[in-house]
Amino acid sequence: MNNADLNRQQAVQLVETLTTLGLRHAVISPGARNTPLMLALHDAASSGAEITLHSVIDERAAAFYALGIARQTDQPVLLSCTSGSAAANYFPAVVEASEGMVPLFVATADRPAELQDCGAPQAMNQVSLFGVHVRASLSVEAPEAGGSSEAFVDSVQHLWTAATGIAPGPVHINLRFRKPLWRADSPEISTPPVSTPSPPTDVVNEVDIGRFMDETRGHRGVIVVGPDPSARLDPAAIQSLSDWLGWPVLADPVSQLRFGSSVEAVHHHDAMLRGASFRDAYPYTMAVCLGGTSSSSPSAMGMWERRLAGEAQVTRVRIVQRSLVAVLTDRGQHVVDAGHADKW
Repeated sequence: MNNADLNRQQAVQLVETLTTLGLRHAVISPGARNTPLMLALHDAASSGAEITLHSVIDERAAAFYALGIARQTDQPVLLSCTSGSAAANYFPAVVEASEGMVPLFVATADRPAELQDCGAPQAMNQVSLFGVHVRASLSVEAPEAGGSSEAFVDSVQHLWTAATGIAPGPVHINLRFRKPLWRADSPEISTPPVSTPSPPTDVVNEVDIGRFMDETRGHRGVIVVGPDPSARLDPAAIQSLSDWLGWPVLADPVSQLRFGSSVEAVHHHDAMLRGASFRDAYPYTMAVCLGGTSSSSPSAMGMWERRLAGEAQVTRVRIVQRSLVAVLTDRGQHVVDAGHADKW
Protein backbone atom coordinates (compact mmCIF):
# COMPACT_ATOMS: atom_id res chain seq x y z
CA MET A 1 0.00 0.00 0.00
CA ASN A 2 1.23 3.51 -0.77
CA ASN A 3 1.10 6.41 1.70
CA ALA A 4 -2.28 7.66 0.47
CA ASP A 5 -3.88 4.26 1.03
CA LEU A 6 -2.22 3.83 4.42
CA ASN A 7 -3.46 7.27 5.49
CA ARG A 8 -6.98 6.43 4.37
CA GLN A 9 -6.90 3.08 6.15
CA GLN A 10 -5.97 4.68 9.47
CA ALA A 11 -8.46 7.53 9.10
CA VAL A 12 -11.34 5.21 8.14
CA GLN A 13 -10.56 2.83 10.99
CA LEU A 14 -10.53 5.74 13.43
CA VAL A 15 -13.88 7.08 12.21
CA GLU A 16 -15.59 3.68 12.02
CA THR A 17 -14.37 2.78 15.49
CA LEU A 18 -15.60 6.06 16.97
CA THR A 19 -19.00 5.93 15.27
CA THR A 20 -19.45 2.36 16.51
CA LEU A 21 -18.65 3.52 20.03
CA GLY A 22 -21.22 6.30 19.82
CA LEU A 23 -19.65 9.35 18.17
CA ARG A 24 -22.42 11.54 16.71
CA HIS A 25 -20.76 14.93 16.11
CA ALA A 26 -17.45 16.03 14.58
CA VAL A 27 -16.20 19.62 14.40
CA ILE A 28 -13.57 20.08 11.70
CA SER A 29 -11.22 22.95 10.95
CA PRO A 30 -10.17 22.13 7.37
CA GLY A 31 -6.47 22.01 6.58
CA ALA A 32 -4.10 20.09 4.36
CA ARG A 33 -2.63 17.60 6.81
CA ASN A 34 -5.96 16.43 8.24
CA THR A 35 -7.38 15.75 4.75
CA PRO A 36 -7.45 11.93 5.27
CA LEU A 37 -9.59 12.32 8.37
CA MET A 38 -11.90 14.89 6.75
CA LEU A 39 -12.49 12.59 3.78
CA ALA A 40 -13.15 9.61 6.05
CA LEU A 41 -15.69 11.62 8.04
CA HIS A 42 -17.38 12.87 4.85
CA ASP A 43 -17.60 9.32 3.47
CA ALA A 44 -19.06 8.05 6.74
CA ALA A 45 -21.74 10.74 6.80
CA SER A 46 -22.52 10.20 3.08
CA SER A 47 -22.91 6.45 3.56
CA GLY A 48 -25.53 6.81 6.28
CA ALA A 49 -23.53 6.83 9.51
CA GLU A 50 -25.31 8.68 12.34
CA ILE A 51 -22.83 11.53 12.50
CA THR A 52 -23.23 15.26 11.93
CA LEU A 53 -20.26 17.19 10.57
CA HIS A 54 -19.65 20.83 11.52
CA SER A 55 -17.05 22.89 9.63
CA VAL A 56 -15.57 25.79 11.62
CA ILE A 57 -12.50 27.40 10.07
CA ASP A 58 -11.13 29.14 13.18
CA GLU A 59 -9.68 26.50 15.54
CA ARG A 60 -10.36 28.38 18.78
CA ALA A 61 -14.00 28.93 17.80
CA ALA A 62 -14.25 25.30 16.66
CA ALA A 63 -13.01 24.04 20.01
CA PHE A 64 -15.57 26.00 22.01
CA TYR A 65 -18.29 25.03 19.53
CA ALA A 66 -17.41 21.36 20.12
CA LEU A 67 -17.31 21.98 23.87
CA GLY A 68 -20.86 23.31 23.74
CA ILE A 69 -22.14 20.29 21.81
CA ALA A 70 -20.39 17.88 24.17
CA ARG A 71 -21.75 19.70 27.21
CA GLN A 72 -25.29 19.54 25.82
CA THR A 73 -25.17 15.90 24.68
CA ASP A 74 -22.85 14.53 27.40
CA GLN A 75 -21.06 12.55 24.68
CA PRO A 76 -17.59 13.00 23.17
CA VAL A 77 -17.34 15.25 20.13
CA LEU A 78 -14.51 14.72 17.65
CA LEU A 79 -12.40 17.83 17.11
CA SER A 80 -9.95 17.81 14.20
CA CYS A 81 -7.40 20.29 12.84
CA THR A 82 -4.27 20.40 10.72
CA SER A 83 -0.69 20.31 11.98
CA GLY A 84 1.37 23.00 13.67
CA SER A 85 0.12 25.86 15.80
CA ALA A 86 -3.51 25.15 14.81
CA ALA A 87 -3.85 22.67 17.67
CA ALA A 88 -2.60 25.21 20.21
CA ASN A 89 -5.80 27.17 19.65
CA TYR A 90 -7.69 24.25 21.21
CA PHE A 91 -5.95 24.71 24.55
CA PRO A 92 -8.46 27.02 26.34
CA ALA A 93 -11.42 24.80 25.45
CA VAL A 94 -9.51 21.65 26.40
CA VAL A 95 -8.79 23.12 29.83
CA GLU A 96 -12.46 24.10 30.23
CA ALA A 97 -13.49 20.57 29.24
CA SER A 98 -11.08 19.05 31.74
CA GLU A 99 -12.21 21.24 34.63
CA GLY A 100 -15.89 20.84 33.74
CA MET A 101 -15.70 17.06 33.08
CA VAL A 102 -16.88 17.47 29.47
CA PRO A 103 -15.85 14.67 27.07
CA LEU A 104 -13.93 15.71 23.95
CA PHE A 105 -12.00 13.57 21.46
CA VAL A 106 -9.25 15.77 20.02
CA ALA A 107 -7.57 14.44 16.87
CA THR A 108 -4.66 16.57 15.66
CA ALA A 109 -2.96 15.88 12.34
CA ASP A 110 0.83 16.02 12.30
CA ARG A 111 3.79 15.75 9.98
CA PRO A 112 5.81 12.50 10.06
CA ALA A 113 8.93 12.09 12.21
CA GLU A 114 11.33 12.91 9.36
CA LEU A 115 9.83 16.40 9.08
CA GLN A 116 10.18 17.20 12.79
CA ASP A 117 12.96 19.46 14.15
CA CYS A 118 14.25 20.34 10.69
CA GLY A 119 12.52 23.63 9.94
CA ALA A 120 9.60 22.14 8.00
CA PRO A 121 6.60 24.49 7.87
CA GLN A 122 3.64 23.89 10.16
CA ALA A 123 5.64 21.40 12.21
CA MET A 124 6.07 21.50 15.98
CA ASN A 125 6.18 19.03 18.84
CA GLN A 126 2.53 18.00 19.28
CA VAL A 127 3.17 14.96 21.49
CA SER A 128 1.32 15.33 24.82
CA LEU A 129 0.46 18.85 23.70
CA PHE A 130 -2.27 19.32 26.31
CA GLY A 131 -0.32 17.83 29.21
CA VAL A 132 -2.26 17.10 32.40
CA HIS A 133 -5.44 18.64 30.99
CA VAL A 134 -6.44 15.48 29.09
CA ARG A 135 -7.51 12.17 30.60
CA ALA A 136 -5.29 10.26 28.15
CA SER A 137 -3.16 11.00 25.11
CA LEU A 138 -1.67 8.96 22.29
CA SER A 139 0.76 9.85 19.52
CA VAL A 140 0.54 7.55 16.51
CA GLU A 141 3.44 7.32 14.08
CA ALA A 142 2.78 7.61 10.34
CA PRO A 143 1.14 4.38 9.18
CA GLU A 144 3.38 1.73 7.64
CA ALA A 145 2.59 -1.35 5.60
CA GLY A 146 2.12 -4.31 7.92
CA GLY A 147 1.07 -2.21 10.90
CA SER A 148 -1.43 -3.70 13.31
CA SER A 149 -4.96 -2.44 12.72
CA GLU A 150 -6.15 -4.31 15.82
CA ALA A 151 -3.67 -2.49 18.05
CA PHE A 152 -4.71 0.87 16.61
CA VAL A 153 -8.42 0.17 17.14
CA ASP A 154 -7.74 -1.02 20.69
CA SER A 155 -5.89 2.23 21.39
CA VAL A 156 -8.82 4.29 20.09
CA GLN A 157 -11.21 2.32 22.30
CA HIS A 158 -8.96 3.01 25.29
CA LEU A 159 -9.10 6.74 24.59
CA TRP A 160 -12.89 6.65 24.27
CA THR A 161 -13.16 4.85 27.61
CA ALA A 162 -10.94 7.47 29.23
CA ALA A 163 -13.09 10.27 27.81
CA THR A 164 -16.34 8.75 29.08
CA GLY A 165 -15.31 7.35 32.47
CA ILE A 166 -16.43 8.26 35.98
CA ALA A 167 -14.52 11.55 35.66
CA PRO A 168 -14.99 12.27 31.92
CA GLY A 169 -13.00 14.82 30.01
CA PRO A 170 -10.91 15.46 26.91
CA VAL A 171 -8.52 12.98 25.31
CA HIS A 172 -5.97 13.58 22.57
CA ILE A 173 -4.74 11.50 19.66
CA ASN A 174 -1.96 12.85 17.43
CA LEU A 175 -1.95 11.35 13.93
CA ARG A 176 1.07 11.63 11.62
CA PHE A 177 0.34 11.46 7.89
CA ARG A 178 2.86 11.29 5.02
CA LYS A 179 2.33 12.65 1.53
CA PRO A 180 0.64 11.93 -0.75
CA LEU A 181 -2.13 12.46 1.78
CA TRP A 182 -4.88 10.94 -0.37
CA ARG A 183 -5.85 9.70 -3.81
CA ALA A 184 -9.21 9.46 -5.50
CA ASP A 185 -9.33 5.70 -6.11
CA SER A 186 -8.25 4.24 -2.75
CA PRO A 187 -9.40 0.65 -2.12
CA GLU A 188 -12.10 -0.42 0.31
CA ILE A 189 -11.00 -0.47 3.96
CA SER A 190 -11.98 -3.05 6.56
CA THR A 191 -11.99 -2.25 10.28
CA PRO A 192 -11.37 -4.86 13.00
CA PRO A 193 -14.40 -5.65 15.20
CA VAL A 194 -15.15 -3.02 17.83
CA SER A 195 -16.61 -4.09 21.15
CA THR A 196 -19.05 -1.71 22.80
CA PRO A 197 -17.53 -0.65 26.13
CA SER A 198 -19.38 -1.26 29.38
CA PRO A 199 -20.65 1.79 31.27
CA PRO A 200 -18.14 3.12 33.80
CA THR A 201 -18.40 1.24 37.08
CA ASP A 202 -18.96 2.98 40.40
CA VAL A 203 -15.94 1.48 42.13
CA VAL A 204 -15.09 2.42 45.69
CA ASN A 205 -11.42 3.24 46.16
CA GLU A 206 -10.30 2.50 49.71
CA VAL A 207 -7.34 4.86 49.43
CA ASP A 208 -9.58 7.78 48.45
CA ILE A 209 -12.06 6.93 51.20
CA GLY A 210 -9.35 6.87 53.84
CA ARG A 211 -7.88 10.15 52.64
CA PHE A 212 -11.29 11.84 52.56
CA MET A 213 -12.13 10.65 56.09
CA ASP A 214 -8.76 11.79 57.43
CA GLU A 215 -8.99 15.21 55.77
CA THR A 216 -12.53 15.97 56.95
CA ARG A 217 -12.28 14.60 60.48
CA GLY A 218 -12.63 17.27 63.17
CA HIS A 219 -13.61 20.09 60.80
CA ARG A 220 -16.64 22.36 60.62
CA GLY A 221 -16.95 22.79 56.89
CA VAL A 222 -19.14 23.57 53.91
CA ILE A 223 -19.94 21.65 50.72
CA VAL A 224 -19.86 23.97 47.71
CA VAL A 225 -21.66 22.58 44.65
CA GLY A 226 -20.71 24.23 41.38
CA PRO A 227 -22.18 23.79 37.88
CA ASP A 228 -23.01 20.25 36.80
CA PRO A 229 -24.67 20.59 33.36
CA SER A 230 -24.29 16.89 32.55
CA ALA A 231 -25.98 15.82 35.82
CA ARG A 232 -23.10 13.66 36.98
CA LEU A 233 -23.49 14.58 40.63
CA ASP A 234 -26.04 12.47 42.49
CA PRO A 235 -28.32 14.77 44.55
CA ALA A 236 -29.20 11.96 46.97
CA ALA A 237 -25.50 11.28 47.53
CA ILE A 238 -24.83 14.99 48.12
CA GLN A 239 -27.61 15.12 50.73
CA SER A 240 -26.29 11.96 52.41
CA LEU A 241 -22.79 13.41 52.45
CA SER A 242 -24.13 16.62 54.02
CA ASP A 243 -25.96 14.63 56.69
CA TRP A 244 -22.92 12.46 57.40
CA LEU A 245 -20.55 15.41 57.76
CA GLY A 246 -23.07 17.75 59.35
CA TRP A 247 -22.06 20.43 56.85
CA PRO A 248 -24.36 22.74 54.88
CA VAL A 249 -24.61 22.49 51.09
CA LEU A 250 -23.95 25.83 49.36
CA ALA A 251 -25.43 25.87 45.84
CA ASP A 252 -23.41 28.06 43.47
CA PRO A 253 -25.40 30.66 41.48
CA VAL A 254 -25.02 28.52 38.37
CA SER A 255 -25.52 25.18 40.13
CA GLN A 256 -28.38 22.95 38.97
CA LEU A 257 -29.20 22.28 42.65
CA ARG A 258 -30.95 25.65 42.75
CA PHE A 259 -33.77 24.42 40.53
CA GLY A 260 -36.12 21.61 41.54
CA SER A 261 -33.61 19.67 43.63
CA SER A 262 -34.47 17.77 46.79
CA VAL A 263 -31.15 18.72 48.39
CA GLU A 264 -31.39 21.06 51.37
CA ALA A 265 -29.11 23.72 49.96
CA VAL A 266 -28.29 27.33 50.82
CA HIS A 267 -29.06 29.32 47.66
CA HIS A 268 -27.82 32.80 48.55
CA HIS A 269 -24.55 32.20 50.34
CA ASP A 270 -22.74 34.46 47.86
CA ALA A 271 -24.70 37.43 49.23
CA MET A 272 -24.42 36.25 52.84
CA LEU A 273 -20.66 35.85 52.68
CA ARG A 274 -20.19 39.45 51.58
CA GLY A 275 -20.83 40.51 55.18
CA ALA A 276 -17.91 40.31 57.58
CA SER A 277 -20.25 39.85 60.55
CA PHE A 278 -21.80 36.76 58.93
CA ARG A 279 -18.40 35.29 58.11
CA ASP A 280 -17.27 35.82 61.69
CA ALA A 281 -20.47 34.34 63.12
CA TYR A 282 -20.41 31.23 60.90
CA PRO A 283 -16.77 30.24 60.47
CA TYR A 284 -15.67 27.11 58.66
CA THR A 285 -12.31 25.39 58.50
CA MET A 286 -12.77 23.32 55.36
CA ALA A 287 -14.58 23.44 52.03
CA VAL A 288 -15.33 20.43 49.83
CA CYS A 289 -15.98 21.57 46.25
CA LEU A 290 -18.12 19.45 43.94
CA GLY A 291 -18.75 19.90 40.22
CA GLY A 292 -17.35 22.76 38.18
CA THR A 293 -15.54 25.85 39.37
CA SER A 294 -17.63 28.20 41.49
CA SER A 295 -18.74 31.43 39.84
CA SER A 296 -19.42 33.09 43.20
CA SER A 297 -16.66 35.57 43.98
CA PRO A 298 -17.44 35.90 47.73
CA SER A 299 -17.45 32.17 48.38
CA ALA A 300 -14.52 31.41 46.10
CA MET A 301 -12.34 34.27 47.31
CA GLY A 302 -13.36 33.63 50.90
CA MET A 303 -12.31 30.00 50.66
CA TRP A 304 -8.94 30.78 49.13
CA GLU A 305 -8.20 33.71 51.44
CA ARG A 306 -8.85 31.46 54.44
CA ARG A 307 -6.71 28.75 52.87
CA LEU A 308 -3.80 31.11 52.25
CA ALA A 309 -4.09 32.40 55.81
CA GLY A 310 -3.89 28.84 57.13
CA GLU A 311 -7.41 29.04 58.56
CA ALA A 312 -9.12 26.53 56.25
CA GLN A 313 -8.52 23.68 53.81
CA VAL A 314 -10.08 23.30 50.38
CA THR A 315 -10.56 19.87 48.82
CA ARG A 316 -12.02 19.26 45.38
CA VAL A 317 -14.03 16.11 44.72
CA ARG A 318 -14.85 15.63 41.04
CA ILE A 319 -17.88 13.41 41.54
CA VAL A 320 -19.94 12.06 44.42
CA GLN A 321 -20.66 8.38 43.99
CA ARG A 322 -23.51 6.55 45.70
CA SER A 323 -21.20 3.72 46.70
CA LEU A 324 -18.67 6.13 48.21
CA VAL A 325 -21.32 7.79 50.38
CA ALA A 326 -22.72 4.39 51.38
CA VAL A 327 -19.31 3.25 52.59
CA LEU A 328 -18.70 6.51 54.46
CA THR A 329 -22.08 6.30 56.17
CA ASP A 330 -21.43 2.71 57.24
CA ARG A 331 -18.26 3.79 59.02
CA GLY A 332 -19.98 5.85 61.68
CA GLN A 333 -21.04 9.41 62.30
CA HIS A 334 -18.54 12.08 61.32
CA VAL A 335 -20.33 15.17 62.67
CA VAL A 336 -18.31 17.57 64.83
CA ASP A 337 -21.03 20.16 65.47
CA ALA A 338 -24.59 18.83 65.14
CA GLY A 339 -26.01 22.33 64.74
CA HIS A 340 -23.44 23.63 62.27
CA ALA A 341 -25.52 23.01 59.12
CA ASP A 342 -28.72 24.32 60.69
CA LYS A 343 -27.10 27.68 61.48
CA TRP A 344 -26.77 28.37 57.77
